[in-house]
Amino acid sequence: MMHVARLALVAALLAPAAALAGETEVSAADRQAILDVAKQHDAALNRSDAAAAAALFTDDALVVPPGPAFAGREAIQQDLEKGIKSGYADHASTVDQIHVSGDLAWTTGGWSMTVPGPDGARRAVHGNYSTIDRRDGGAWKVRALTYNVIVPPPAQSASK
Repeated sequence: MMHVARLALVAALLAPAAALAGETEVSAADRQAILDVAKQHDAALNRSDAAAAAALFTDDALVVPPGPAFAGREAIQQDLEKGIKSGYADHASTVDQIHVSGDLAWTTGGWSMTVPGPDGARRAVHGNYSTIDRRDGGAWKVRALTYNVIVPPPAQSASK
């Protein structure tokens, strides 16, 4: 059963990639609209508005985080609400690449935020992400989001 679920996940991620083979130059309007999605996502999270952040995803969007994948705008909103309640803040994204083919696009970039740390202090975390976006009702929305968390290397001991 798990094997079938993995195959379905791979197929869902690869199907848009086949369409991207006909990549075209990104128009200024599409570039700005896709950049705005990232800005709106950061702004919504930073004002603790999980519903507004989730609205930037398609109804059937897929998220592949460092843990188990989940799908659907409702599940995405619930995950974002959980993060907001646990104290995630100061979310910031950078978009490094944007590629477009028809009504599909893919982006790569980096993200950062702060999370509660020991003794009530905040600590910074960051990682990389990629999205597959789709034009949905005239607007760009995230169809698939994959992200990681970059773990800092272990501290070196002072004695050798």
